[in-house]
Amino acid sequence: TCSPSGLNDASHEFYEVKIYPNPVTSELHLKALLPITSVEIFNTQGQLLKAFQPQEKECSLPAYDLPIGLIFVKATSVDGRNHMVKVIKH
Repeated sequence: TCSPSGLNDASHEFYEVKIYPNPVTSELHLKALLPITSVEIFNTQGQLLKAFQPQEKECSLPAYDLPIGLIFVKATSVDGRNHMVKVIKH
């Protein structure tokens, strides 16, 4: 059998980022097992709309002024790993 290596190490755990609610209206919440060093929000054309440097495992970000429709939220952990999620903004 083949088993993926490193599934139990802490760096893999960052991929368990929770980004909620989805859809979002006024505030976006992020929660991870490792500190989040940066959060970037992009539109569907790849343009950066907002950037934050929370340096925490949990954070809340204002979303009220984001454009309505599909956005992409990219979170980066302290070890440089990225997690990107599609979010609907209402």
